[in-house]
Amino acid sequence: MPYDLDSSPNSSNEYRRIYFEFNKARLEGYFSEPLVISLYRNGVKAIGRSKKMYRWRGLYDLSPQNRTILVKANGVYVDPVVTPCRENLIVHSNTSKPVLVKLFSRFLTGHFQHHKFLRNKILWRFFVEAVSRYANLPNLFEATVEVNRSSRILDLSPDILIVGGGLAGLTAANLSSSLGLNVILVEESPWLGGRLRYDTIDVPGITIDRSEILNGLVRNLESRPNVKILLKTVFAGFFKDYAIAYSEDNATLYKIRSKAYILANGKIDLPCIFRNNDMPGVISASTILKMLNCYDVNPGKRALLLGYSEDSVRIGQQLKRAGVEVVIADNSDIHDRYSNPSLEVVDNLCEVRVAGGRSVEKAELYRRDGVREVLDIDFVVCSAFSNPDIKFAGQLNSKIIFIKDVGFIPIHNEFMELRDNVFIAGGATGSPYSILHSIEGEISALSSALKIGFKNLSGLLEEKVEEYLKKLREFNITWKEEVFKSYKSGYQARLDVPVSFKNIFISKPRRDAFICFCEDVTTEDIIRVVHLEEFKLLELVKRGLGICTGRCQGRLCMINASIYISHLYNLDPNRIGLTRIRSPGISLPIHVLELGEGA
Repeated sequence: MPYDLDSSPNSSNEYRRIYFEFNKARLEGYFSEPLVISLYRNGVKAIGRSKKMYRWRGLYDLSPQNRTILVKANGVYVDPVVTPCRENLIVHSNTSKPVLVKLFSRFLTGHFQHHKFLRNKILWRFFVEAVSRYANLPNLFEATVEVNRSSRILDLSPDILIVGGGLAGLTAANLSSSLGLNVILVEESPWLGGRLRYDTIDVPGITIDRSEILNGLVRNLESRPNVKILLKTVFAGFFKDYAIAYSEDNATLYKIRSKAYILANGKIDLPCIFRNNDMPGVISASTILKMLNCYDVNPGKRALLLGYSEDSVRIGQQLKRAGVEVVIADNSDIHDRYSNPSLEVVDNLCEVRVAGGRSVEKAELYRRDGVREVLDIDFVVCSAFSNPDIKFAGQLNSKIIFIKDVGFIPIHNEFMELRDNVFIAGGATGSPYSILHSIEGEISALSSALKIGFKNLSGLLEEKVEEYLKKLREFNITWKEEVFKSYKSGYQARLDVPVSFKNIFISKPRRDAFICFCEDVTTEDIIRVVHLEEFKLLELVKRGLGICTGRCQGRLCMINASIYISHLYNLDPNRIGLTRIRSPGISLPIHVLELGEGA
């Protein structure tokens, strides 16, 4: 069972060995594990090409919301992160590069289609034809579209809808259901638990064993008839009268009208900004842990971890335990903040460049004192900066502010209220520790119950809030006071500039340092459009470059674009802002919407 922390998913009967084909090569994998994991297990890191510049692309993150790669499986275009490996599956990926792209690649940028001369009416027809011919997009005329006739739309009306099955979401679901409320919990992964499931080091701030916490919560929820758990289901966002979620696994679109909503959708591991950061072998921090501890995949022998923090040290320890040589690199001057003599640390970096053929093979580290170091590596872990997943708060037009050394935070009060009947908990609030996530889950559940009419809970809620505020003081998390103050009064303190950003590892704009992987937009493209058009607001930059319009809908690039512009011009990121976020937050198959409502 996925919830059993004492066994790997690959040890269950479901994960039996099978054979499949990738670009005419016969490979071995495990039944039902993500196709992208089976490919990596076989040493296939370069899975496809990028949209405009045909650069190699591979696995960065295992979230089904990113959709940065497409392959053709049995003639149908699919996302290899979502698609399970199956016996005799025939997979094809476009690994070729058009001759004209090879010839003119030195002159192509992610900004090329936005040049003003290409908007000339005479050239427009030729431009459209060229783009349609040479852009690396799915060819609908070559692929068949298999409509799953079991596809359906289901209407659900719970008391509480909880988005995210990590510690905060499970705690909220456990308390809400114990009060007799009808609960639906939506989780995009194949299992519940979030980091409890894939991080093998015990939870900070909690003395109980992690497996005991997780298995206890899951057993409670599975035993209650008023709880419905939707695994492998991606929450897509809010519309006027309902929210929607989609399961590609069973081709079902859920229209959910809930009395209250709890957003416990966690954080996003943002890509680090360095040269060739789009190469296969550059992987998010959470994905590395899932590969190690959920799928028994060793990502390589030598690792470079970007960013020195408690999280990167935890990841480094688990990689070392798996026999991986680890170097941690940081762009600041480190003074033994998290002393760990077993991990090699290189600090005070101004630039990082990785290189290789189809995937990462070497890293060049440039220190501010002029020292250059070259490392042989197999993969890079982006562990410098994670930001709360602000997508759904943005869809609701909730206020989001940037807080130094924390990131963009949805504004909420100490009762975890985001707005109206929507509450927030866990990593989505920006809180760093699991004990805080657990308490926030309980507070959001109690606040939701009060909102929809439950009485006699005010005293318990006040006790939980007092416990929460005490923990914040204990951990010296003072920035939460600014969040609560902003919720009540609209007050927002100005940041002192310049602000240093943990995930920027370039000394100047580079044509090979990418902000948007979907649209091939680089830091050089950013500076060009900002300089030429004099755009500073990110919404205007989006219109000039097309960032946040690709398959991931800005999930990986929006915040990086904002902080990079802030970095270039020494501006408060709150002045740059974010782009407008609309529903749905993921791509939905048209045939699912066409089938109408089902029972």
